[in-house]
Amino acid sequence: MSADFSSTTLDKEGGPSIEARRTKRARWWPLVATVYGLSAFVLAQIVAAIVLVGVAFAKGLHAHSAQVWLESSVSAQFGYIVCAELLTIGAIWLALRSRKLSWQSIGLDTPKRRYAGYALAGFAVYFVSYLVIAGLIQAFVPSINLEQKQQIGFESAKTNMQLLFTFASLVLLPPLTEELLFRGFIYSALRQRLRFFYATIITSILFALGHLQFGSGAPLLWIAAIDTFILSIVLCFVREKSTSIWPAILIHAIKNALAFTLLFLIT
Repeated sequence: MSADFSSTTLDKEGGPSIEARRTKRARWWPLVATVYGLSAFVLAQIVAAIVLVGVAFAKGLHAHSAQVWLESSVSAQFGYIVCAELLTIGAIWLALRSRKLSWQSIGLDTPKRRYAGYALAGFAVYFVSYLVIAGLIQAFVPSINLEQKQQIGFESAKTNMQLLFTFASLVLLPPLTEELLFRGFIYSALRQRLRFFYATIITSILFALGHLQFGSGAPLLWIAAIDTFILSIVLCFVREKSTSIWPAILIHAIKNALAFTLLFLIT
């Protein structure tokens, strides 16, 4: 804010009024919300990992045994996902509460029948778009490995209970949490100051970067980043048109359910 406040923007002591301070905070909110949301997303995973390591040590496992347990146990991986997702949702709730905002302000409204239509149409657009773009990449950028596998864990899932944990960890929890964060919290904040195009591109780039598998020890997963960038473009469009994140959650869940079926039920 500039120093030349008029009398209507000054409080009794000569400082900025409550309205002026709120205006200033609102101006910076999109940036603050984006940084806060991404930080919460990363920190939630770190804290969840620390919690699971603590559980492993509490079970009497030493360093190597603990690592093997964390990497191979379906229940451990499920616990990690649940912990990370709950922490992320909790961080979003705290941010909304601090600004006296409701879940509806970021698109979490009462589900409606028409959202199913948005979801089916959106998934069809995403699927066709991905096939076309993947074909172009294969033809013109052959250095990008379209067959590189994403490290999703749960390779040892065999029993019905293990498959149920895997289904919840891949098809139910991530679509809900990631849509609340990216198309709900971050996108909604960006749209307060930016046009649809710019808010969508920024949200989609951030979402894609989160799927590159930084720190996994494997080569960067460019095909997953491209895939999720395309997906996010569609999800933001559906979010904008429906004013709700439920269609985006459904599209995301359909995509993950298809992957779950191919990886764990058919193969």
